Amino acid sequence: MAGRSLWSAVCTVALLAAALPAAFAAPAPADLIERFARLPDIWTVEVAPDGRHIAVGCEQNGRRAACVYELDAIDNPPLVLNTRPEQRLYGIRWSSPEWLLLSVSMVDDISRISNRDLVRLRRLLALNIRTREGAVLMHNAETGFTVNLTAVAAAPAATPNEILMPASYWRGQRANDTRIGSAVGGWRTALYRVDLRTGATRPAVEGSADTYWFGVDADGQVVAQADYNDRARRDTIWRAGKSGLTKFFELTGVNSGVHQLYGLAPGGKAIALGKYDEAGLYATYEIDLDSGKIRRSEMGPAGVDIAGAISDLTTGSVVGAYYVDDVWRQHFIDPALQKVATTLTKALPGKSVYLDSWSADRNVVAVSVAGAGEPDSYFLFDARQKALSPVGEMRPALSKLPMAPITRVRYTARDGLEIDSYLTLPPGKTEDDGPFPLLLFPHGGPFARDDAGFDWWAGYFAQRGYAVLKPNFRGSDGYGLEFRKKGYGEFGGAMIDDIIDGAHNLVKAGIADPARICTMGGSYGGYAALMVTLHEPSLARCAIAVNAVTEPAALLGDAIKRWGSTNSEALRFWEDYMGSRFRETGEKASISPVRNAEAIKVPVLLLHGTLDATVPIDESRTLQRRMQAAGGSVRLVELPGADHQLDTAAVRSTLLKEIDAFLEAQLAPK
Repeated sequence: MAGRSLWSAVCTVALLAAALPAAFAAPAPADLIERFARLPDIWTVEVAPDGRHIAVGCEQNGRRAACVYELDAIDNPPLVLNTRPEQRLYGIRWSSPEWLLLSVSMVDDISRISNRDLVRLRRLLALNIRTREGAVLMHNAETGFTVNLTAVAAAPAATPNEILMPASYWRGQRANDTRIGSAVGGWRTALYRVDLRTGATRPAVEGSADTYWFGVDADGQVVAQADYNDRARRDTIWRAGKSGLTKFFELTGVNSGVHQLYGLAPGGKAIALGKYDEAGLYATYEIDLDSGKIRRSEMGPAGVDIAGAISDLTTGSVVGAYYVDDVWRQHFIDPALQKVATTLTKALPGKSVYLDSWSADRNVVAVSVAGAGEPDSYFLFDARQKALSPVGEMRPALSKLPMAPITRVRYTARDGLEIDSYLTLPPGKTEDDGPFPLLLFPHGGPFARDDAGFDWWAGYFAQRGYAVLKPNFRGSDGYGLEFRKKGYGEFGGAMIDDIIDGAHNLVKAGIADPARICTMGGSYGGYAALMVTLHEPSLARCAIAVNAVTEPAALLGDAIKRWGSTNSEALRFWEDYMGSRFRETGEKASISPVRNAEAIKVPVLLLHGTLDATVPIDESRTLQRRMQAAGGSVRLVELPGADHQLDTAAVRSTLLKEIDAFLEAQLAPK
């Protein structure tokens, strides 16, 4: 692979963040909307195992696609892979040098077989880049309505036309009863051998109703299996061998599969997992397959809250972990990959360097590079030549715009808890240039977090002159178990107060104009935006809620309907954050925007996708009716064909246009 010198590539990266001339003229709002609503030109780069091809997540006609390039003929037109109109492409990976796997999702109405309506189904598509053979994988009757069929347990090199995939399926006990969630039959989990040419499956290992994980080595041999029994609250891990299963690890009295099992550690002699350590930080451990003893692993660095593991798709083993401070970071136990990460991090000071994929021999590595608030730029690193070659920019349409600065702001909540938040200011401005009109923008989840990375939504409104504050309120991810637990029972309580306190902190510092504040968010963030207006009616002049939860109690009911159980992990998650479903009606009402619609006195803009399978559109329709009946100011914009992710350019354009016009009307200087 041809490459430039490392030094020249570093200079190129540095130029991406160079200041623009003072005479730069800001684009018109319509032009800005088009630029920010556009999907990324590049959203991932996946290197084939032999290092001869790359699959680039690209953009085609406002939708995600995959573009495959041969590195030795990089100037040739790529092989472009588009999905069907009802499908959304969200992931790409190689299972061999010739086979590419595309992860897609689609929303389907399954009310004819279930007590639910809309559900998001996730599937794998396989394509051979040489023969053009391909298929939808696991299209059998057993798994036809299994929600997620995208996990790959192994892709053995000895059988390149076949992969192993775990899948849960519904086994009915009566021939005429195939309803998901019916009282008879039950869910089971099995490991399947899947033919990439046809999508056909054949069972490799039959699990049980309790099985949730299979440990598979690089040769496709099952070496471990994990079961969790809800009723007994028992987590068991078995060693698999020729004589069957041998129990070697068990815990009782736990609320779920007690550990997140990531895969096999290098060498295949232990299972890599994540669990909270004695300091309450999520850390990396290993379970020895022979003794069953747990030991601390070097897979993740000490003193940070691990977000997840990094797996090598060619071997199936875990090679490192990733986490977030202000930006996403990686730590590798694979020496070759850690050497690349260290080399590039030193060469690119002040930049976040992320290794996205690599060849089996580690000689070709795809890398994304960005500064705080900047869109990624993608490169290929040739480890033999120590050369970095550009692939392209995530958002070239924004490259000539001055980027909005993002800084971490820490403040103290009313009860003394320290809260991190991320403040985006208009380009070229500092805190001393305030006060600015403020958009208070809490994240969704609620078990999620914000960081200093690029955000198309916040970035657009910073270009329009607004300051945007994204608080990591209590209960957010990335700050340890104690911080998470401080959010328990505070779904509509102290979590909302934390968000409000963030606004007060900026007002006190002279950064935010107290007369020009609007709350805004999506999903739980949209719920929080509405609840701010109930907790402190005088704080904000308006509220914007996108795909928002408006009746939290419905989440508890949906968890019971979806899993057919009052003892599911999903139900326990929601009860942790919002309290028992059996609590008093008054307590439920106090955290419900719908039940307090008459008390929302500021103008509200609701936007909701008609195919949202996560938060049904009826949540917004009901709030609209209740507010209108009470004489409130509310407008609902329905987004036809849109789902919870807002992942087409057309939907994002509508969202930005509607919110921009609403803010112009509501936050105009008085």
